[in-house]
Amino acid sequence: MTGPAARPGPQPDLADALAEIGFRRAYGVPDSVLAPFLHRLETRMPVHHLPREDLAVAAAAGAHLGGEDAIVFMKNAGLGNSLDAFLSLARASGIPVSTVMGMSGTAGDTLPHHTAVGERATALLDASGLGHRSITSDTTPRGLAQWLHRTRTSAESAVILVPPP
Repeated sequence: MTGPAARPGPQPDLADALAEIGFRRAYGVPDSVLAPFLHRLETRMPVHHLPREDLAVAAAAGAHLGGEDAIVFMKNAGLGNSLDAFLSLARASGIPVSTVMGMSGTAGDTLPHHTAVGERATALLDASGLGHRSITSDTTPRGLAQWLHRTRTSAESAVILVPPP
């Protein structure tokens, strides 16, 4: 495999479900794995592309302080860039940050620079105390969106992991 090629699958339905439960804007760094999600999301709410993942977490925290629910999107390679913002800004301030993360380097994506992060991303999330669930054949986009919304009501940041097709 030369890298992930995005196919729609459940991603557009996840974007719809997030909009339907109250997310009103999105901030993040684009990822090819998330292309179907982002294409649909752009029809449902303002989507702001930023140069770094920590800036997306900070923007979502600011939106929360302003009374709006925002979603963050990123590739798992950006997790390291965002951890300080998740922990020292969001967690320390009791601000929930909801994230959708493309999981390059998993599910058959064997590019070495992808697998270096892909094999370690869930362990990093666990070590940081960030809850996460994956899109699988046993999950539904609506169920994942509802789980993400429940984590917000308890002021917890959480991540939905999207494997490559």
